[in-house]
Amino acid sequence: NDFLECQARLIKTKKEYFLEFRFLLNSLKAAAIYGAIDPSNPSKIDFIDGDFIYLETYALTSGTIDPVTGKTIYNVQYKLNREDIKSIRKKDINTLTILWTSGADQFEICKIDLLRNMFECIQKRKLQN
Repeated sequence: NDFLECQARLIKTKKEYFLEFRFLLNSLKAAAIYGAIDPSNPSKIDFIDGDFIYLETYALTSGTIDPVTGKTIYNVQYKLNREDIKSIRKKDINTLTILWTSGADQFEICKIDLLRNMFECIQKRKLQN
């Protein structure tokens, strides 16, 4: 298994969008090593074209251990502003940088068009309703 897996979803309320990541780290010690994701420290998305955005963390996120898998899980939500949405809808993501309470880590993104495709699905669904 990879050390880090990430699941993503977009949440749309009546007025706002949130991006939620679920990080699964294959280590029981990950929470002790990385610490938490503090809302005062933004995360950064770098796009393939060299552009980037900072994501505002919505709440303090600490790791919890899944007793069945032994993985440390972090669920983090980012509130997206208009410019974030515009960039994510038009560009492919290259890396994600997370500022943990213990320091920064940069992760390469494998499915670079995932978030762009999610926005496309939301738009299609909106047109159908």
